Amino acid sequence: MFADRFREAAKQWARGQVDVVSAAAMFADSDEWVKDGAPSAANWLAIEADVCVSTAREWIRVGRQLRGLQEIDKAFRSGGISYSKVRALLRLATPDNERELLAIARAVPAGQIRKEVAAWMFDNFSPAEIDQVHQQGRAVRFHVEPDGSHTVVCRFPPLVGALVRAKLDAIVSRRAARGLSRNTDGSWATLAHQRCDGMRELIGDDDPTIAKELVIHLAGNGLRLDDGTPLPMHLLKDVADSAFLRALIHDAEGNPVNASSKRRSPTTRQKRVVQARDQGCVDCGTTDFLEFDHDPPFSESERTRTDELSLRCSACHRRRHRLEGGSAA
Repeated sequence: MFADRFREAAKQWARGQVDVVSAAAMFADSDEWVKDGAPSAANWLAIEADVCVSTAREWIRVGRQLRGLQEIDKAFRSGGISYSKVRALLRLATPDNERELLAIARAVPAGQIRKEVAAWMFDNFSPAEIDQVHQQGRAVRFHVEPDGSHTVVCRFPPLVGALVRAKLDAIVSRRAARGLSRNTDGSWATLAHQRCDGMRELIGDDDPTIAKELVIHLAGNGLRLDDGTPLPMHLLKDVADSAFLRALIHDAEGNPVNASSKRRSPTTRQKRVVQARDQGCVDCGTTDFLEFDHDPPFSESERTRTDELSLRCSACHRRRHRLEGGSAA
């Protein structure tokens, strides 16, 4: 009963979104808001709908762009694709490519649409066009929360974003090793808390001892970052002087090249292979604070092979060996 109620409510909400963006664009193109003395159409809409001005601006943008994209507009109005997918497609859609993008949107869930569209862009845009998209999209925005805190939203080109995250997580790990992973009241700090504290160091940090290793995956279909984000070859020159780059080569089937060792601790190469294969904790899926787990334990196998290693976050690693009655290995 509750499931049916939600489905119907979601359909009504989707139909309402279609009407809102269409009406917002038409209102913005009229002179009604000018006659009403509003500083902009978005300001007027924000007051009337009791939303943020940025939300109203997005309604206007989407409504206007849909006018020139008949296929996407039709799919949106019929309920074939959601507002979330429409917003993602409109960043790159033109009358010439909208059918290709629409096919992607229909084939994947909304949570994957951005990565899939990004992959399509790298296959179809020239390096100069990709650079232009990244440059036009770069942004840092600030929002003041009800408690006075500031939310900072950053949008970086792929390599810049990857380097910022790598350095920030290195700071978080270093702080944890120094026992700085707790709040002022003594409670354990969440990862979000720890990254916020690390960001405070990162803003003014010029410590050359913080590693900034960036793994670039090289396969038959080009370059990509650890999280699957595709990269054009020419962008590497932008960070070659400031970051420690490592290349991980994939075979013809797209699998990372294997490596084996008698050592207990995985080699750097083995770590890259396992990271490329597992992508995150094999138990819970997180990509944070990952460790390399021997299965079977090293005490039994006395070897370290990539096909006997798995990525697990520290919590799942400890849980697995606790349940098995052994120590983490």
